[in-house]
Amino acid sequence: MNSQLFDQLYRKATDACAGISFTDGNAVITHANDHFCDMTGFSAHELVGKRHTEILLSLNESITEDLLTKHFYHHQQWRGELRILNKAGQEVWTDTTILPVFDNEGGLTGIFSMSLDITEKKRIEVELGFNQQKLGFVLESLKTAFWEWDIRTQTAWFNDNWPRMLGLEPHEIPRDAQAWSNYIHPDDHDRILDEVRFHIKENTSAFVCLQRFRHKSGKWIHVMTKGRVAERDHNNNAIRFIGVNNDISAMNQLEDFSLHIQDMAELGTWDIDIQSGDTHWSRKIYEIFELDPQLKPEELNDSMKLFSSAHHNKIRSAYTRLLEYGTPYDIEAQLHNGKWVRLAGKVDLFEGKPYRAFGIVQDINDRKIAEEGLRTSQETLQVALKAGEFGVWDWNIIQNSAYWSPTMRTLFNQQSSKSHYTFEEFLEHIHPEDQESLKERSLKATLTENTFDSTFRIKKNNQWIWIRSISNIYRDEQNRPTRMIGINWDITAQMETIKAQALAVEEASKASRMKSQFMATVSHEIRTPMSGVIGMTELLSETELTAEQREIVQTIKTCGENLLNLVNDILDYSRLEADKVALDKRPFKLKETIKNTLDLFQYKARQKNIQLHSRIAQDVPEIIFQDEARLYQVLFNLVGNAIKFTNNGSIIVEVKANQSKLMFQVSDSGIGIPEDKLDMIFESFSQVSPGHQAETTGTGLGLAISKSLVHLMDGDLKVTSSLGQGSSFYFEIDAPKAQISPELDIKVSQNTIGDYSALKILVVEDNPINQKLLVSILERHKVKTDVAEDGLIAIEKIKKKNYDLIFMDVQMPVLDGLETTKRIRAEIPTKDQPIIIALTANVSPEHQKECLLAGMNDFLPKPIRVQTIRSLLQFYSSTISQRTGASKTIANIDNIKSATILNRERLFREFSGFEDLLLQFTQIFLDNYTSYLQQIETELANHQIVSVSKSIHTFKGIVGNFQSAIVIKNLELLEDLARSGNIAATKDCFHDTTALISSLVLEIQALRDSLLQQK
Repeated sequence: MNSQLFDQLYRKATDACAGISFTDGNAVITHANDHFCDMTGFSAHELVGKRHTEILLSLNESITEDLLTKHFYHHQQWRGELRILNKAGQEVWTDTTILPVFDNEGGLTGIFSMSLDITEKKRIEVELGFNQQKLGFVLESLKTAFWEWDIRTQTAWFNDNWPRMLGLEPHEIPRDAQAWSNYIHPDDHDRILDEVRFHIKENTSAFVCLQRFRHKSGKWIHVMTKGRVAERDHNNNAIRFIGVNNDISAMNQLEDFSLHIQDMAELGTWDIDIQSGDTHWSRKIYEIFELDPQLKPEELNDSMKLFSSAHHNKIRSAYTRLLEYGTPYDIEAQLHNGKWVRLAGKVDLFEGKPYRAFGIVQDINDRKIAEEGLRTSQETLQVALKAGEFGVWDWNIIQNSAYWSPTMRTLFNQQSSKSHYTFEEFLEHIHPEDQESLKERSLKATLTENTFDSTFRIKKNNQWIWIRSISNIYRDEQNRPTRMIGINWDITAQMETIKAQALAVEEASKASRMKSQFMATVSHEIRTPMSGVIGMTELLSETELTAEQREIVQTIKTCGENLLNLVNDILDYSRLEADKVALDKRPFKLKETIKNTLDLFQYKARQKNIQLHSRIAQDVPEIIFQDEARLYQVLFNLVGNAIKFTNNGSIIVEVKANQSKLMFQVSDSGIGIPEDKLDMIFESFSQVSPGHQAETTGTGLGLAISKSLVHLMDGDLKVTSSLGQGSSFYFEIDAPKAQISPELDIKVSQNTIGDYSALKILVVEDNPINQKLLVSILERHKVKTDVAEDGLIAIEKIKKKNYDLIFMDVQMPVLDGLETTKRIRAEIPTKDQPIIIALTANVSPEHQKECLLAGMNDFLPKPIRVQTIRSLLQFYSSTISQRTGASKTIANIDNIKSATILNRERLFREFSGFEDLLLQFTQIFLDNYTSYLQQIETELANHQIVSVSKSIHTFKGIVGNFQSAIVIKNLELLEDLARSGNIAATKDCFHDTTALISSLVLEIQALRDSLLQQK
């Protein structure tokens, strides 16, 4: 490159990065480049003609004629820092070089200046000076010795706190590397050097050690030293080491160290065993509260008296939420003496419930901000407050090296002086079953979280103990995990407590299951013989009998029914006690429910010359929304009780409205209840003394059950009574007016004895009485009947002969009814499959579902009723003759499935201008349609045919919003089948209809998405 081109490039580069100006011999500006104009804020036109000194604030040496004489006339350049006052009045610091320009005769013709803007540099220098002053103040206040060691030159520097820690004046100790060696305890010298070398070689995150130094007084002081390599050369050799020393002489154990830190932080700890109430306060809390340490926490009757009354509500609220819900708190409050404290608390949970609370009380009147160098100690303390005895660890994730404190090594039963371990070495101590999950949790925590909390087992002294580990995770600027600092502590005792509690819960659950099993067994064992008693009396009552014989038969039947009611009461009470009864709320006509209840007692009431009345206020809705069956059960029990304890007079059922609630009252003119018995009549198995009434049969559960059912309906059953004048039972429940009027006038035709001789029926029953009963009923209806005593015999008979229908007992020896049904469904050809009806004394919904899942078509609870068998024969005779009763009615279902079933054009036309309302309808339907379908399916499975028709009618109204004629038509058919009582046909139709509804759902979802896009 030629010199001319190089000169041009040099000038161009200088002009771009420096402010340049020229003056004449009198220091008047004749030229200024753009960069100089930018620094001063003046234009070139404004600068030309100004003296250079007019824009300068101060100089290291004043620019005067003397300066010109001293420097420039002697051909000398000048460089220094100048402050310029720019046009906006702001100071601009510059690093300026000034060169004199001479003519050929050596006369001064002008001045060339080049300035660099160093304003930001000066700001940083000033701020750095302030920071150094603040750092020095903090270190001086905390009595922390700060030191720096230059490894290459073996020189050292330390602040004055180090000699003062040794009892020396700053000038009494040489500031070099030998100062450390001269004062350290001989037994500690080599150990510390080994740890320093290990830190330097392994590049661990920090160097932490305890060592002893000789004090001027001759005693040995204990010092905690923390340091790290601050600088390495290009070969990764350590060249500079920095650290701090703290005098911890009063500490012999790490626990004492923790207490010392607490004192420094003006902080005390507390913990409470919530179950036992055992409370512990640390010494510091007594000091903060200015109390006698001899006082036990529980001896302080009211801790609130320690605080200013203005903070009572805040403290009580925080503490209540902590104990009841496990909500942690961290608040500030003022004591009665004016001192401010910080209160913080947390809990340990078991199965979602707090069982242990712990926290801190901190004196924050003189709170100080700790230097960054103490942050690790503070964080360790905060975690330690949660744990008690702990082992501290510091894991450098990048280098895979973790420092273990001495207590950490003790906890893990490590006898060697080795203080750093890899993650793999740590895993070697973990129980084999916990290793994989611990690795996964650690990886997940480092990838996505800022904290880590885990439990695992380690082996110590030849036994496995439980460890809890808590740590904070630190990340670099790219959010990559670099370091974890945490603690470990032994929670074996706590885990054993949890295990014991879990065992207790399991034992309680086991006892509950045994109780339920016992109740089911009792029910089965009673219902089985009662089936024979009631069934045979029903058969006997249909024969030619004299008046006396008919009365005897009726008495036997009544006794059987009473015994059956006893079983039902016990089962109801057991379910209520176990919280297994749920309300089935739906619309119904209240007036009809009350009428039906009273009709049941009309015969007995006439026998005792009792008038039955009902009074329903005019403002009571015709149709209400509640559980009809459970309300009926309550009224049945109350009216039945009133009949029992009333010899003549009247019984009145009254209903009044109170907004969305209804008040029910059942009053009688009976014998009344003694005042001292009013508190006990709602207790289980209790009755008023028989001396007050001859007819006091029953379980004593009726009122207890009724009270529980009313409580389920958000009410309370109460009583008032006057001895000899009668009683009045009353309750108020939530029963709002139903928004949909259901078709409730469903009438089921009564079956008459018919000829079913074409049917071939197999009775599979091991109980000879029930065999005889069933065969007798079937033969009376001219049915061809065979009998099998167990499931294996039944299968053999079915393989030899095709049966239309099988009555299958569930509980049998050899092969029970469920397994027999499964084998029939698996081994018999489809065309020869019989209808199977379960016979069982277990009437629970769970058992009914189990029977249907096994492949049974229907469910017949014991005791066996003649009328029920007659209804089943009538229904299934038609079903057997045409096995798919519903399929013919909707034979074109497959064609319908492939067609579009939602008329969107019509919907948009009808909802024009009300698209938001249509969107609401679609969302309501999509949120709730599955619950309606599940409800209908459950009712079908439980043979609740009246409830099925009501549910279908309600669902039909919801679907009607979408004007889908095809689906509405099928729902109407489904409703008609349900009204007819044809369960099998209803089930078949329901399965086909759900296929249509599935298609409708897809189209409604598409409609909703379209509406959302239009918004």
